[in-house]
Amino acid sequence: MKRPPHVWNQEKIALLSSAHLALVPSVREGYGIVVIEANACGTVAVGWRVPGLQDSIRDGETGILVPFGDVQALGEQLSNLLQDHDRRTTMAECAKKWSRTHSWDKAAEEFGSVMDSVISERN
Repeated sequence: MKRPPHVWNQEKIALLSSAHLALVPSVREGYGIVVIEANACGTVAVGWRVPGLQDSIRDGETGILVPFGDVQALGEQLSNLLQDHDRRTTMAECAKKWSRTHSWDKAAEEFGSVMDSVISERN
């Protein structure tokens, strides 16, 4: 059954807000919007050090980046964060602040600036 977007958004917020961590084991991301969404809900993200996630996770501040494919390190980081409530809480506050620096309007403006510079270089 397909849910209306406003229902899914509320469910997603509830789930992300109640999570201790967001595990993002992607092999690559365009940017990692799921990380920013989790951060906005005060949830710290852990993922591979790959394109996209390297941009959306501020390693050691809003989440943890682990060398790609190092399952042992991934497990250790998850375990450490789950056991260290104070560190996770501090990182969650940083994650909320980091998420607030992002918006679709800002992304569109920055993309427009890049396009303008490419066009002016071609002319």
